[in-house]
Amino acid sequence: RVETIAADLTTAEGVRTTVDATVSAFGRIDILVNNMGISVRGDDDAVAPQSYDFQLLRRLLAYLRPHLGAVAAALALIVAQAGIDLVGPYLTKVAIDRHIATGDASGLGRVAGLYLLALAAAFVVRFGQNYIMQMAGQRIMEDMRRQIFAHLQRLHVGHFDRNPVGRLMTRILNDV
Repeated sequence: RVETIAADLTTAEGVRTTVDATVSAFGRIDILVNNMGISVRGDDDAVAPQSYDFQLLRRLLAYLRPHLGAVAAALALIVAQAGIDLVGPYLTKVAIDRHIATGDASGLGRVAGLYLLALAAAFVVRFGQNYIMQMAGQRIMEDMRRQIFAHLQRLHVGHFDRNPVGRLMTRILNDV
């Protein structure tokens, strides 16, 4: 949690009083003094380590398991999209080499129609892939939130006296 406290920083006594008040309010803190006041970071919201945590990754991948079909379909659509993306340049090559270079404009309409069909197919495939991945992601987050909420329901009532409910709800809703 980061809070900025307006303080009288013109005197040493004002700074000392403000620091003492924030230490008593937050426990162990990191203090940044600037011209706007004092920024305080409490230790109740620890900063995550920067390194990769493969055990955490393995735990998160467990939530993916029920949705493997959707993920496989999205990956198949990515491969299809890669193939469809190659059709446009190939059709451009055909239009230039066979029709424009030889002066035969009669086949350009067919190539242009195929090009538009490839663009439409690319749109449909890209839309489908995005839709499937977004739905799978939302369902995974729903599963995680349901599990966290079920865990909170099993906690002792005293836990809620020691931890602010607003912070718990923020963790459930936003940090997932």
